[in-house]
Amino acid sequence: MFLVTPLPIRKHANGEGISLLSKTLRVSKSRIEIVIGHNARNKLIPVETLTEPAVHNRIKIELSES
Repeated sequence: MFLVTPLPIRKHANGEGISLLSKTLRVSKSRIEIVIGHNARNKLIPVETLTEPAVHNRIKIELSES
């Protein structure tokens, strides 16, 4: 789970979340898309070029470096 600071006004929070994931996972923003939960707190966000274990691994690495 991650937290973004902008209020969910006109999808700014969604854009910030995608930017954060893009930077953390080291993939282009165009490879990340919210498919479920555009207006909800919980979202389904597949990453086009990564497997689920690869996503988890990159997030673990990022958290350990923080």
